[in-house]
Amino acid sequence: MKRIAKSALWTLGALVLLLVAVESLVFILTLRSQRKAEALLREVRGLSVGESSEEDVLSIVRRYGGENGSTASGYCSAIGGETHSVGVSNNFLNRLGVKMPLLRPFGNPFWRVNATFVIQNGLLCFASYDYEGFLGDGDWSVSADVYSRQSFPKYPDAPEAYEILAGTFRHDRSFRTTVTPDATAEQREHAFDLDLSCITRFGECRQPCELMPSVWLDDQRIARERGLSLPSDEINDPRCKKLP
Repeated sequence: MKRIAKSALWTLGALVLLLVAVESLVFILTLRSQRKAEALLREVRGLSVGESSEEDVLSIVRRYGGENGSTASGYCSAIGGETHSVGVSNNFLNRLGVKMPLLRPFGNPFWRVNATFVIQNGLLCFASYDYEGFLGDGDWSVSADVYSRQSFPKYPDAPEAYEILAGTFRHDRSFRTTVTPDATAEQREHAFDLDLSCITRFGECRQPCELMPSVWLDDQRIARERGLSLPSDEINDPRCKKLP
């Protein structure tokens, strides 16, 4: 009996060590991808619509192994523009997360980051950076997007210099902010203040407010000024900062 118990303890210990080794490897690989995503964010943040050249954009695309797209319209003031995109994720871990969902709560989130650029007349006219994570509780996802684009003539649907859109749509908890060259330096700084540290945190990124803390505070401030209500699950979530 003692021999069986001892054998069982050795087996349990070996399984625990294996699990720790696997989770440590997952954490290291995820952290490497997170660091790359943060570096790409800094690159996008450093670009300026209407000023950054096509070569400025192409150097980023080449550095991160991006790809050229096709001609796109609707992003810039004139019709047509050449698109380029860059993606960051860990495809191996994402596939592992699909096949072995039990690992996901222990540090293997399913996520990806994408940056898109549109060039017109040799200059950057649109840039976006977006995060999307698929949660471990069914089809729900969480996303955060920042758009930097040209100013448009003042018609009813034209974006403001600093515009915030938030809400839940088709099982996607989302935050999107848009800035134009008319935005203040502080507004632009807040728009690009994405916090990706929750990628490697236990429990993964659950709320858009975690990913865009400065935008979330601005959204609260605007809602308070206009007498609007905000989602209770975020207002009461301890992971979301609150205005004093």
